[in-house]
Amino acid sequence: MKAIVGLCILLLLLAACDQGTGNAIKIKSPIQKCKQVEVPYDAIIEEKIPIKYEVMNAYTENFLDGFDVWTAGRVLVRNVDSESGQFTVEQTFTTLKDGSRALRSSHYIMPGETVEFRSDYDIDMGEDVSLTYKVIEPKKTVTKTVTKYRTEEQCD
Repeated sequence: MKAIVGLCILLLLLAACDQGTGNAIKIKSPIQKCKQVEVPYDAIIEEKIPIKYEVMNAYTENFLDGFDVWTAGRVLVRNVDSESGQFTVEQTFTTLKDGSRALRSSHYIMPGETVEFRSDYDIDMGEDVSLTYKVIEPKKTVTKTVTKYRTEEQCD
C-alpha cells in the first residue's frame, strides 16, 4: 500500500512539471493587473466638399432693346472637377437710382465644360452700373479612411 501511495505522489509531482523542459508549470494568479488602452482602428467616413471650378471671365456689356438700355452681366464658369453638378451664379447689379438687386441663374456643368451665366438688368441711358457676383458651387460626397481610437481593457 505504501508503494501505491508513493507512486501516486510521484505521478502528481510529474504532472505538475513541464515535460518538455523539466520546469514547474506556472500557475496564474487569480488577481490580474488591468488597464485601459487606446486601440487604433480604421474607419471610413463620408464628407461633402465643394466641386472645384474656376471663373474664366466676368464682365458687363450694355445693349439696346427697342428704346430700353440694358446691362448684361456675364460670368463664365468652368468645372475643373471630375464630377458634374448644378452651379448657381448670383449677380448683384448696383445703380444710384435702384440700389442693389441680385439675380440668380443656374446651369448643370459637366467636368471640363465652360458655361456662361447671363443676367440682364434694365438701366437708364447713361446710368452707371456696377456688378458683383458670387458662384455657389454644388457639393460632392467623398469617402476617406481615417484612424480612430477606441478604449479597451488589457490585462496582464
